Amino acid sequence: MRVPLRQYLPQVFAQAASLAITAALLALCAAVLPGAPMLLWLVAGLVAALAAARPGGPIAAAVSAGVTGAAAIYLAIPPFATLKVPRAGGDIFALTLFAAAAVLIVHLARRRAAR
Repeated sequence: MRVPLRQYLPQVFAQAASLAITAALLALCAAVLPGAPMLLWLVAGLVAALAAARPGGPIAAAVSAGVTGAAAIYLAIPPFATLKVPRAGGDIFALTLFAAAAVLIVHLARRRAAR
C-alpha cells in the first residue's frame, strides 16, 4: 500500500523549521557575543530545543539539543574550532545540567505528542 508523500510533509517542514530555529539562535549567540562562556551557549540551545519541540516534536528537540551541545563544545571551549572534552569543572557541570534539561524537554515533548 502506498502512502502519499503529502501525509509526511507537515512533519518534514516542522523538522526543518526546528533546525532553522536552532541554527538562527546559535548564529545569533555567535554574532552578538563572540567568545561567550559555554553556559550562555547552552542556555540559547535550551531555548532552541524548547522552540523546536513545539512544531517538530521529540525528535526535533533531541536533534536541536544534540546540535547545540556539539556547537557549544566546538565554539566555546578553547582551543576554539575543535571538538574536545571539557576539562574545567564549570564546563562539565554546565554540560551535565544541559544534558539533564535536554532529556526533560524531550520527555515532555514525547508526552505532549502522545496526547
